[in-house]
Amino acid sequence: MKCYTLSILLLFVSASLCWGQPGRHQRHEKVEQYRIQFLTEQLDLSPEEGQKFWPVYNAYKKELDQTQEHRRAEFLKRKLKDEGEQLSDEELKKWSWKS
Repeated sequence: MKCYTLSILLLFVSASLCWGQPGRHQRHEKVEQYRIQFLTEQLDLSPEEGQKFWPVYNAYKKELDQTQEHRRAEFLKRKLKDEGEQLSDEELKKWSWKS
């Protein structure tokens, strides 16, 4: 009985800690801020260089993100097809990293 009660208590404590965690979107934005800060410091960009660099980098990053999303969606489709399941495009969007 003691073990059962302890397990229930542990479950509630861990669940409450999970609810307090920042969302995926917030974590993603924070990582992006650190990435920008890191690149700026490591590349030692002047303001003029930064004005030329960041639009090119942002275009590259956007294309890379789109490619990764497409690959992930295709992987899920193949995996689910192999398992005999099918998801609509709307259901696949739920699995997206960006949602």
